[in-house]
Amino acid sequence: MNAEPYRPRLFLYGSLLTGTPDRRLNKQVRRLLRHASPATIQARLYNLGHYPGVIPSAARADRVYGRDCR
Repeated sequence: MNAEPYRPRLFLYGSLLTGTPDRRLNKQVRRLLRHASPATIQARLYNLGHYPGVIPSAARADRVYGRDCR
């Protein structure tokens, strides 16, 4: 049996897709996004001030759109 090696995944959404004031973080995000594909998660987006927050939701209509990075 050929099992694929474990590859951690990261879901990016909101301000991380458009850039942050942190130049080093922006560089890392741009590198990750080269291998990213569009994705959604079943969750609700909350306004937490400067950055948004996401909490999983049981409601099927609640979707957060972002990028799935591998």
